[in-house]
Amino acid sequence: MGWSESSRVSTRLVRCVLPWIAILSSLSAADVPSETDRSAGQMIYQQHCAVCHDHPQDQIPPKAQLGAHPQDYIVQVLTSGPMQPQAIGLSAAQIDAVASYLVDDAKSHLSAGQKAPLLEDPNVQANICKTAPPRFSPGAGDWNGFSPDLDNTRLQRRSPLKAGDVARLKPKWVFAYPGGTMAYGSPTVVAGRVFIGTVKGSVLALDARTGCTYWAAGSGPAVRTPVLVGEWPTASRGSGAHARFVAYFGDMKAVVHAVNAETGEPLWSVKVGEHPLATIGGAPTLYHGRLYVPLTSGEGSMGPRGDYPCCTFRGSVVALDAYTGEILWTSYTIAQEPKPFRLNAVGTQMYAPAGVGIWSALTLDVKRARVYGTTAESKTALSVDTSDAIMAFGSATGVREWATQATPNDNWIQGCEGSSPGANCPDPLGPDADFDTPAMLATMRNGRQLLVAAEKSGLITAVDPDAAGRIVWQRNLARDAQVPAGAILRDREQSGVVYGMAADAGQVYAAIADPGRDKGHIPLGMYALRVSDGAIAWHSPGASVPSCTWGPSGCTGAQHTAVTLIPGVAFAGSANGHIRAYASGDGRVLWDFDTAKTYVAVNGVTAQGGSIERVATVVAGGTLYVMSGYASYGGGPGNALIAFTVDGK
Repeated sequence: MGWSESSRVSTRLVRCVLPWIAILSSLSAADVPSETDRSAGQMIYQQHCAVCHDHPQDQIPPKAQLGAHPQDYIVQVLTSGPMQPQAIGLSAAQIDAVASYLVDDAKSHLSAGQKAPLLEDPNVQANICKTAPPRFSPGAGDWNGFSPDLDNTRLQRRSPLKAGDVARLKPKWVFAYPGGTMAYGSPTVVAGRVFIGTVKGSVLALDARTGCTYWAAGSGPAVRTPVLVGEWPTASRGSGAHARFVAYFGDMKAVVHAVNAETGEPLWSVKVGEHPLATIGGAPTLYHGRLYVPLTSGEGSMGPRGDYPCCTFRGSVVALDAYTGEILWTSYTIAQEPKPFRLNAVGTQMYAPAGVGIWSALTLDVKRARVYGTTAESKTALSVDTSDAIMAFGSATGVREWATQATPNDNWIQGCEGSSPGANCPDPLGPDADFDTPAMLATMRNGRQLLVAAEKSGLITAVDPDAAGRIVWQRNLARDAQVPAGAILRDREQSGVVYGMAADAGQVYAAIADPGRDKGHIPLGMYALRVSDGAIAWHSPGASVPSCTWGPSGCTGAQHTAVTLIPGVAFAGSANGHIRAYASGDGRVLWDFDTAKTYVAVNGVTAQGGSIERVATVVAGGTLYVMSGYASYGGGPGNALIAFTVDGK
């Protein structure tokens, strides 16, 4: 079964892949080589792709990583998957040609005896559960969406898994993600089911005990947001919908879906962003019949495109009726609509202001009736006061209440940092230090609350929600860790905090990324900071230059990952494939497991672990779930969802 989606929209296969997508969108049958020309694929790559992938920055994958994907996967995403809009104008033979060239070129650069990585693509209907599912009964120890709580602290307070048991964690079962390329959708665990999205657009519900599949639904744009489960009161189900519990998620084309959480049956789908490059990168938030959705875009990849009228997208928060999908309100991060600004270097009309998307999950403040969002950079030279900011919106109306900017004048788009910047580049170019974590509403033991969020630069900012977002403290972990000068701000370095932190009543926990893919692998590691004033409570260094099972490419101790917390223990993964457990009191490493291995998956193929990135770990029901293989920095690709239990039982 599937869900409808008709608009031509771009997607974001994370920022590392989007430049490739966007460049392909400029091709037409008139300006590409003949489909009978054997060098067509190479010529397309050289003319339109090499500018980014021969000298990759940010999360742009190197050319060899593109070719590490199976050829049929590259063809699939260009013809019927998330890259379909960007391939308009290319014939089937031309699409096949560029896919074939990338794969063949990657193989030609392998050393003697080395094999090209190839991940098997399981059927989504493989390993259907033989027994009926248990009664759908959500529990206090579930992990629903981005965080178990609306505060987004990523603290699992009710875990049967105890600190003393962590050293005995072993894999119980492993599931191979469909898609044949990478571990993709962050897991959600509710009522004994594990819900995941995939790069192929399908969403699955697995048995949390065994990993067998209860249902698989959908086939369309990729789904990278965590699934969010809610209950529909009887009076709200309507005559045509019989769902008691509903699973919500957003796709890469800015469409929000609601399906029956028990069966996968589609209930409704609504497009919430009309801009052709709009996408949903952060998890939706649900409260009392309202679904709140953050919007961002891939427009920042348009730096090299002189023919593109950059930029016209504005970030937003959209509130929906959770039962019908009706849009209740939309509130933009930039109040002004983009207007003609100036001509770029090749004479194309540019627009401003623009950008300021929200990449992360929204945070709901029930006490103050607010929704908080953390924003990214602006996309033009016309600065705004809401870029790189923590913003507060009224949850009932969407009215902006306040915005606290952490880094001003951050005007940035991709393709602008080399010796030949693109025509649309802002001048001066900002640092791209934007927020890539939600704002946690951390509650201290005395009852006081602070909103705490982190930027990719390493800057952590705490503001007072009762004082219009007044800054209480700031701490730059990358700078304080003595990263070499000039290596702490640029997004391509990712030396800061990405995807998410965790917090309890006393401390904030942050995993810090490496200062560069090939720059010495400085072990910035894990930090704990006092919630009250940002003072560093402890620091546990990351892995020194590690040895990775897949070889040296992307092999670092970088921690591009959200932290997961249970009482006494903080979990964080690394780009080298290791998942570590740290004692929350002093940072001691309690457990270290290398997930970059091969496994016999429960759904009938061999699964491969690899780099751990993004929102990869959750704890529910005494089980630690780890998404291994999301490699966006040239690291170890993989497709494994690993369920760890004490002694593997």
